[in-house]
Parts: sequence; structure tokens; C-alpha cells
Amino acid sequence: VLTGNDLGQLGNVESLPTEVECASFMEAFHPEVLLQGDQQQKHQLAKNYIAKGAVSDAWKVLLSK
Repeated sequence: VLTGNDLGQLGNVESLPTEVECASFMEAFHPEVLLQGDQQQKHQLAKNYIAKGAVSDAWKVLLSK
């Protein structure tokens, strides 16, 4: 799902979000993804955030448990 360009953008961040930031973000905006735990759905959601320029939010999705 994630392209080389997507991965490059993810790799250019200076710091990763904390576990607490990831959990809070997902609980607030995407609780349905947390319940299903589908990795492909997470990757697609992260891709959408990257396309919008919200790379930090993409990391929050990818690092959520």
C-alpha cells in the first residue's frame, strides 16, 4: 500500500510520536481501526494522511497497537 515516496516521507521525520500520543490520536479519530486491528487498513489510513501532508499523524496510525 505504501509507496517508496510514502516511506521516504515517513523517514524524513525528526522524531516519532510517543506511545501515548499514538493511542490518544487513534482513540479520538479512528477507534474502529483499533478494534479491527487490520494492518492493511492502517497502512491505507496512513497513506491518506501522508497524501494530506500529515506525516506525523501517519506515524501515529502506523505505531498504534
